[in-house]
Amino acid sequence: MTKLPKISVIIPCFNEEMWVAEVIRSILKCPSVSEIIAVNDGSTDETLKILKSFQGKIKIISYKKNQGKGYALAAGIEKAKGEIVIFMDAHHFNVQNNHIKALTVPLIENQADAVLGTTVSLIPGPFRSFTGFRAYWKKDLLLHLAKIKKTKFGVEIYLNEIFKEKRVKLIYPPGLIHLAKEQKMPLSEVPVAYLNQFIEMSQMLAQVKGIKPQKIKKILNPKKIKTLEGLRETVQKLKNKEIMKLLKDYILSYFEK
Repeated sequence: MTKLPKISVIIPCFNEEMWVAEVIRSILKCPSVSEIIAVNDGSTDETLKILKSFQGKIKIISYKKNQGKGYALAAGIEKAKGEIVIFMDAHHFNVQNNHIKALTVPLIENQADAVLGTTVSLIPGPFRSFTGFRAYWKKDLLLHLAKIKKTKFGVEIYLNEIFKEKRVKLIYPPGLIHLAKEQKMPLSEVPVAYLNQFIEMSQMLAQVKGIKPQKIKKILNPKKIKTLEGLRETVQKLKNKEIMKLLKDYILSYFEK
């Protein structure tokens, strides 16, 4: 019988006190998972305290200052003992062993080089690949760690780019639940959170598409853009048609869904 590879689940956490315990408890029930690595990325709430309540059952990496999602994932990859790494946001619910298998079997059976799991099937294709639930062979990520650390919220875009010529499988794990921002934070904070994420993703997207990030930074100035409506107006007024199309097609439509 062929020995199955070990699977490490990496969970980046920033102010996830409301959700992370339930997520970890679900994953601990999955026999396919060899280890759980939770990365506390500068949380200012009770996230770290909750993670420590699982001491001995999970591995914990903690930073006092927020480093960004890309940095957190890279730190988890470096610590992982598994041959396969799964990235999972700290607000995925009802995680079951069949979800873990669905994400990893295509790698094990050499049907894919990367597997992305999404709970959203109604939005246009390009945006489904922004999911935070995905699996890779660890060895395929090691050469990219330095760049992954710098990607912040653009990490999914960067990963999609470096695997674009490889076999990527998209799956819809039945029963898996993923909370959107408007479900996990006060409504008054949602627009700013989306704007910040938009800017970081746009900078990474510009980089992988060959556009100088400085151009995006100048256009998307958070000191001038305060609302999603202001963001739309800024994009509509762009004279650079290439950048306008890039932001409309790959980013703006995603955040309007």
